[in-house]
Amino acid sequence: PEPEEIAVESGSGWGTVAAVGLALAAIGGGAALIASSSDDDENNQDEVVVVPPEPEEPLVQPTAATETTSVQCLGDTVNFSFSASMNTDSGSVALSMSEFESSQEWDGDQNYYVSLGASESDCDSLLSRKEGLIMTLNNFVASSKAALGGKTSFTFRLIWDPPSTSTTPL
Repeated sequence: PEPEEIAVESGSGWGTVAAVGLALAAIGGGAALIASSSDDDENNQDEVVVVPPEPEEPLVQPTAATETTSVQCLGDTVNFSFSASMNTDSGSVALSMSEFESSQEWDGDQNYYVSLGASESDCDSLLSRKEGLIMTLNNFVASSKAALGGKTSFTFRLIWDPPSTSTTPL
């Protein structure tokens, strides 16, 4: 933002300086230099008070990561963790395979869970595909309003659910 200039009438008294001070306080937090003139001023010109803008902190783009490398076809959950607090009213994950049903939800403001699964008949054909399941993070925004940076697309190897192994002693 540009510095703001406020004209102060020369030769004015404490009331004007106080009014300018209140105006600066209303603007919010900017440092100001208030030039005061004495009654002995010969020029009787307006003086300008310059209020420098507050420095803007650069927005740091958050990143997403997951430790998951494979998903079980019949049902699994993937956790995406973010490097910064996120706006939990934004973001969704798109799946590259429409056969999967999914539910998605936040846990706090730095963990996003995608639970997914496909039917057993769909899993037979899905497991024969070589490309894997791609999850793409869309429209995620940090609480600071910075857009998601870094990797936003993740590929997972599909695996068949491990067989249940129950042994009963004879």
